[in-house]
Amino acid sequence: MNEFFADFFLGLIIWGVLDPSNIFVTAPSGTVVVAFGYATIIWGYVPATIAANPARDLGCRLAAVAIWGTDAWGGKYPLIAAFTAIVSTICAATVYELFLTDSSRVVTRAAREVIANADKHKAHQAWKYNLAENSRRERAASTVSRGTGVGEKNATDGVMEHREVA
Repeated sequence: MNEFFADFFLGLIIWGVLDPSNIFVTAPSGTVVVAFGYATIIWGYVPATIAANPARDLGCRLAAVAIWGTDAWGGKYPLIAAFTAIVSTICAATVYELFLTDSSRVVTRAAREVIANADKHKAHQAWKYNLAENSRRERAASTVSRGTGVGEKNATDGVMEHREVA
């Protein structure tokens, strides 16, 4: 039960930081807020230990099971720690969206800038991918057309021009 409440609290903090209409937390300060929330969970809710990150525990445990067999699994605790974090975070997101989010709030200017920068980055990545894909296609076309007289490189801009062979 302690794991559930600790992960639920952490899920509420993370979902609040990710909310673009949250005027109290900007994108650059989000990591600090999550870090202080995590520290608060450890100092306040945890008497001995806390898993709170199934990726940190479950991956290593699966590797140990693959090497040393099922004796390395460690009983039922890994399942409780892994699935409690997942279920409690989903519950926290649901509670935040249903009860703590005001749909009439506007998105803050800082959040709009972050969203615009993410869109620009996505467009830039797509442009780089298309540029690489187009150059790969040009190289493939030039290797196919060598010796056939079908394609020629234009000396001014390097673009492949295709001519019909009579």
